[in-house]
Amino acid sequence: MADFGPVINYYLSGRRPNFAPLVELKLRDGAKRFWDGGYDLPTAGKVWQNAKGALVNIDGIGIRRDISADYLTFTFSMAKESGLGAEMWSMAHSADVAQYRRRPAIVYLAFFDSDWQLLAEPYAFKAGMMMAMPFDDQRDGGGRLQQVHLKCVNIFCWRSGTHTDPYYSDRAQQMRFPGDRGLQFIQSLQRVLYRSPWR
Repeated sequence: MADFGPVINYYLSGRRPNFAPLVELKLRDGAKRFWDGGYDLPTAGKVWQNAKGALVNIDGIGIRRDISADYLTFTFSMAKESGLGAEMWSMAHSADVAQYRRRPAIVYLAFFDSDWQLLAEPYAFKAGMMMAMPFDDQRDGGGRLQQVHLKCVNIFCWRSGTHTDPYYSDRAQQMRFPGDRGLQFIQSLQRVLYRSPWR
């Protein structure tokens, strides 16, 4: 359970806390932890590697309000010949997909003071299962853009044996239990608006 007491006290004292996402990829050969800070961050017995310039974007952190599967995508840039971006580039080109496929990726949220010192331990905010690593390799005006997009699907989707259907969909239910009619009305109920009598 996250303890937000120090963060709340910091805010109530009239100061605004900073926050940043921390990323943990639980790869087959060991966990890889990083963040977009300018230095390595030690906390709770873990060290989060400085990934500034390598981690370009995290997409899909928001929460979906429908029954379709949500995706979490990390974009890495191969701006340098070594470091995290180069490691992700190498992994995306490898035939050994078992090193990341169906393994957890977790986004933690960490709060900092004005000097970027941790106010509280990071807490897990979003998780997904690593699924695919498509990449871009483009040349434009003498420059070269090389990016890797690590795509992750919701952690519950793999239970149905497919990432194309949410766990509670009629199609996924038919795959598990042919002829079962328990979830056939889910799609029709997805956008039903119920009005309370007192409104």
